[in-house]
Amino acid sequence: MCLIALAYKVIPDLQLAVCSNRDEFYARPTAAMEWWPSANILAGRDLRAGGTWLGVSGGGRFAAVTNFLGIFGPDKPLSRGQLVADFLTSEASAADWTKAARQRAKHYSGFNLLVFDGNSLHYLNNYQQTATALDPGIYAISNHSLDSPWPKVDYAKQQLRNSLAGYGSEHDRLAELTSLLSRRHPYPDTRLPDTVIPREWEKRLSSAFIISEDYGTRASTGVMVASSGEIVVMENCYEQGVFQSSQRFTFQP
Repeated sequence: MCLIALAYKVIPDLQLAVCSNRDEFYARPTAAMEWWPSANILAGRDLRAGGTWLGVSGGGRFAAVTNFLGIFGPDKPLSRGQLVADFLTSEASAADWTKAARQRAKHYSGFNLLVFDGNSLHYLNNYQQTATALDPGIYAISNHSLDSPWPKVDYAKQQLRNSLAGYGSEHDRLAELTSLLSRRHPYPDTRLPDTVIPREWEKRLSSAFIISEDYGTRASTGVMVASSGEIVVMENCYEQGVFQSSQRFTFQP
């Protein structure tokens, strides 16, 4: 139950602002954000399947994926996290890449994918076969379609909107983005979405920041792409809600 909110060309000096929580089982082996030795990618890494959930490239590209919470039958053969790495290492425009990726999307379990090539932002999913160029604005996504009216999705959009309305220094902005999705309280039953999972889990996963015995928010990430091209990224890592480490990066493509 990951959560991503992003502002695209909302502020004149800021091309993209992203805040994200990555939720996963604690037992799944994961590497913290770093520059990959085998590719020009800055991202965390799923050490089981080899892909990533969110990352940027040294050339100024951004991508992030979430699973779609639905019934798709057996798991598909390809890792959804590889989609992020594939886009980040590609030289194709976001429009051309999503057009090509749409043709092979059936080989993955349900996903939502956001890709930014330094100029345009595109959204791709494989349950509605949607490939869309997004207009400037604020968006959020969890494990359903883009801007689904889930409480945590509405919360993420409002948090980002409030943050950008009165941001301060670059460092303060990045630190705030990274910790923006910090609500740890589940929503009341009357506000829970109706999905395929049991109601007990639905409530547990309704908070923006998830804590449970064996599953929860593993990383919170903030990304800022300035109109000048400069990119700043920060990731905080957690286990069972307890802070473990932080990484911060600044570079110019």
